[in-house]
Amino acid sequence: MRRYQLGIPVWRALGGACEIELAGLPHVLAGDRTAVLLDVREADDFRKGTLPGRLPMEDHNTRVIVLAQDPAHARYVAEAIAREAFHNVSYFPGTLDEARAAVPQ
Repeated sequence: MRRYQLGIPVWRALGGACEIELAGLPHVLAGDRTAVLLDVREADDFRKGTLPGRLPMEDHNTRVIVLAQDPAHARYVAEAIAREAFHNVSYFPGTLDEARAAVPQ
């Protein structure tokens, strides 16, 4: 855990991605109907099942949550997306099964 002195808005404006906890997934998705889950696992794993979501192309302020096979990959992709002018990017450090169990379908 790191503390950024200037706060989360500046952190995000500088291209920083945040980590979202398992308990935060259902809370965010219930309260923010525009939030997007982005599954960046390998194609074979993706075809076995995923959660709905796609990268928004018009609104770069849309909340984007990245899911991947492992936390390092999720963070890497989230940081890459944040560097491309998306301002509200987080990554989930758990598995898709954990996310599915937490998010009502």
